[in-house]
Amino acid sequence: MSKHGHSPARTAFWGQAGATAFPVVLTAGDSLDDRLHSVNVVQEKTGQRADIGQPGPQGLPRSKAMGILDNAPGPSPWYLRSGSPAVPGFEWRGISQSSRAAGAIVLAGRKGPVLILDFHNYVVLLDPDTLLIWHQHGSIDSGPTPPVMLRVFRLSELRPLQGDLETLCASMRHAGAPLASSGSPLFEFPIPTTVASRRFQLVFPEELRRLSELLILCHSSGVEESPPPDRSNLAILVARPREGTYQLYPQDWFNSAKLDYGYQSVTRVARDPRTGRIHGEGFRIEPFVLDKTLRHARWKWPGIL
Repeated sequence: MSKHGHSPARTAFWGQAGATAFPVVLTAGDSLDDRLHSVNVVQEKTGQRADIGQPGPQGLPRSKAMGILDNAPGPSPWYLRSGSPAVPGFEWRGISQSSRAAGAIVLAGRKGPVLILDFHNYVVLLDPDTLLIWHQHGSIDSGPTPPVMLRVFRLSELRPLQGDLETLCASMRHAGAPLASSGSPLFEFPIPTTVASRRFQLVFPEELRRLSELLILCHSSGVEESPPPDRSNLAILVARPREGTYQLYPQDWFNSAKLDYGYQSVTRVARDPRTGRIHGEGFRIEPFVLDKTLRHARWKWPGIL
């Protein structure tokens, strides 16, 4: 875990080198872009069965929300565009559809944007002033999979980003970083993904020990290293910060289904507090429920896309 200082005119792009986080700090030379536009997308929750193969608004899965998944985090930008999680005093906004910023999303307050998130960040509001963001780099073609990196930000300590947002976003992507902020996270905490089907002890930071469980989708070389195009190595990382343990559960039902893995994916999961079963949904797959092994699924409706 590390903290890094920053100067008033600098933006930190938070990324990873192996299992070690690093900030790439660039000086911003322009004033804030005042052309931010709000993306007002409401995720469809009609309770009607989705049309097979048809994504919902802005590419979101169209499925019965089942209530269980309503507050479960999903990947940016798709799920953040619906305004969830709601952050008091802030809103989620897009930047632009230019090639430099398409898909990026910002968290903006009354004084301006304080965070830029690229694709596939998951966000949880721990309390009105504390934001948990996690991300796993997905560009590793071979070798051990990178850890899931958890970062916690104190919103009251973040100042507005200085500079043109498109330029900052382009610099963030050039640095290979998943997000950019004007200040340091309270901490960065990596959870390894290289060993599956084994329970590990791990001392979590104090700010996370209020949580009994985190369900994190990740790819694991412990499931399969460098799988061929017709297989995947998806796992659910079940972290229990309060008790200090974590374990990766291979998603056998998904990994061996011979899907188009660049087109079909699991996006979010949540545990039903009544039954203890884990429910999930994704892009162009049917909503599912895992069995007690957490490795096999049954479908809410027949068929898989």
